[in-house]
Amino acid sequence: MSEDPVVRAARAYKRAQDTANARRTDLVEAVVHAVLVDHRRQSEVARLSGYTREHVRRLCREHLDTIEAYEEAHADDEQAGH
Repeated sequence: MSEDPVVRAARAYKRAQDTANARRTDLVEAVVHAVLVDHRRQSEVARLSGYTREHVRRLCREHLDTIEAYEEAHADDEQAGH
């Protein structure tokens, strides 16, 4: 008995979503690295990535906020003797 076409299509769709999510994560990491580490212009990175300049700024800001929160959490651990 062959697999139901709806089930087959749903599985293919889920695989495509997973792949797209992984590629989106790769793109975000590349954008953030380009701006914050390589010091490339946000406008250039926006043009190359297809994101708006505001979205590039938001991604970088979110990344920096995450680092700051991580460092604060670990500073509290160090002060507590952990």
